[in-house]
Amino acid sequence: MDIDRRQLALPALALGLLSVVPAFAGADEDAVAKNVEAFRVAQAAGNAEGLASLLADDLSYSHSNAKVDTKASLLDGTAKANYKWTSLDYKDPTIRVVGPAAIVRFTFVGEQEFNDGKKTPQNLHIRMNWQKQGSDWKLGDGRKVQSEKISSALAALQFERASQILDAPGKPAEYGLDKPRMEVILRQGGKDILGLKFGSATRNPEGSYLKVSTSMAVMNVTADLYDKFNLKADEIVEKQPAAK
Repeated sequence: MDIDRRQLALPALALGLLSVVPAFAGADEDAVAKNVEAFRVAQAAGNAEGLASLLADDLSYSHSNAKVDTKASLLDGTAKANYKWTSLDYKDPTIRVVGPAAIVRFTFVGEQEFNDGKKTPQNLHIRMNWQKQGSDWKLGDGRKVQSEKISSALAALQFERASQILDAPGKPAEYGLDKPRMEVILRQGGKDILGLKFGSATRNPEGSYLKVSTSMAVMNVTADLYDKFNLKADEIVEKQPAAK
């Protein structure tokens, strides 16, 4: 069965599995740290306006009680909160930058004082996913990537033994590469670093023609390799827990 042509851009976290190291990770870590501190200050002050500029429009922020906030609901909850923070610290933070993605972990320690005078201490282990958008970093989609699926696909690509390599291939149309069944793009820092085009299916041996952007050759690869990359974006991130 033919599959409609589409593109799949693997998340930045997948690039770590290719041993791609960002050239300016140090500067990016400093920028992320600055925004994390700005987030803490705004959160401690209950400043929704201060938080707004730090949030991605497609924010998906999971809380320890399984509640998931969008950008709009997080800002609304901050503005209408029935408590204030008497203290709030992000202790022992760590930042790992991979391309246009950054994973931040820290211990969230603070005390809430509610309008009725009740005080509640908080001590939580927090993970934030920040995304680089243009030259700035935004708190973005909090869903975790299912790294085992991406790892399997990239490992299969790295160690694939093509059953036939055509060093002097003919026109792309001869292999279905002018209208590929699937295109996969690996990106780092908003730039395409590797492209895969899967062309027509082959029968002997069973598989598919593949053209990699870094080579002029056309390969005949296994059907298993095609299947490993034939993923939708929602299939490589963990599902959000159902709200109770």
